[in-house]
Amino acid sequence: MIAKERLRLWVDAAAAGAGLLAPLRARARRGATLLMYHRILPREAIGDYFEGLAIEPETLEAQARWLARECEVVVAREAARRLAAGDTGGSRPVVAVTFDDGYRDNFQQAAMILERHGLRGTFFVSTDFAPGGGILWCDAAARAWREDRQSCRLALAEATGSPADDGAVATLDAWMGRLKRLGHARRNAVVAALGPREPDDFEAPMDAMMLRSLHARGHEVASHTCSHPMMPELDDEALDAECVRSRSVLEELLGAPVEGICYPNGRADARVREAAARAGYRYGCTTRPGLNLPGGDAMMLSRNHASRLAVTDRDGRHHEASFAAVVFGLHAALRGAWSRFAR
Repeated sequence: MIAKERLRLWVDAAAAGAGLLAPLRARARRGATLLMYHRILPREAIGDYFEGLAIEPETLEAQARWLARECEVVVAREAARRLAAGDTGGSRPVVAVTFDDGYRDNFQQAAMILERHGLRGTFFVSTDFAPGGGILWCDAAARAWREDRQSCRLALAEATGSPADDGAVATLDAWMGRLKRLGHARRNAVVAALGPREPDDFEAPMDAMMLRSLHARGHEVASHTCSHPMMPELDDEALDAECVRSRSVLEELLGAPVEGICYPNGRADARVREAAARAGYRYGCTTRPGLNLPGGDAMMLSRNHASRLAVTDRDGRHHEASFAAVVFGLHAALRGAWSRFAR
């Protein structure tokens, strides 16, 4: 991991120093880049969360300052509108800053940081969580893993009918990976077997007042389904319900149309895409990296993940060259080139 991080930092710095980001910046001006975030947490809390899904407030502050200087930041709804109209190609790249799930730190930290720099973001919320007040299945599973790994091991063995496997729960990432591969019904059965849980302060969602406040202050609030399922695993009835009900809850809460949906874990196929369009959404977001260009599929927009593992230096501090490499698509281009080479 250390060697990989050093290589990434060297490549990012070399690309910036050699002027290689300039043509990528020029290309980015032709379309719209969506950035993906999840949680904004103090450094001491990040170790208790999923690897790569949280950054420090200080890092987001530095990134917001850079974005305000280098890019035209709009909400995702506006980015989708411009793409549909072919209205890109301005003097600065168009960027939307998006946050998934609906955690309270998005309201307490992310929104305030963006506003200090004159920016607004898009917050995709799972309505059973925010404002519903429930707990995301992934948080319930993660807490169970932290509290009693033996129970997790046994619940997994019971659901799969296979011998209990220590390797399946050796790390939080291994445990979550096994759950995601189980399928909707068996995953729910495992989480239920671990006992009911309510969100604690660390897992707290935004409430209705917070979501209304975000909307009133110019941020976008959009759908991340109701229960955060892997959407391709759902039957047709459940799939439609996740799309329609989450949009209805938010529109009633906000008193305004909700145009966008973000597919949990980026999982979307043609059937999911059609269900979202049928529910009235005008754009949908994946986790596939890349630049969105006019004429592309608005229901399958790409997003570049501003992961802490990709945008900070070895001390966990903001690294400008690395962040620019994420925004302008250098990392996505290198991954694509490596994938083609490895075939």
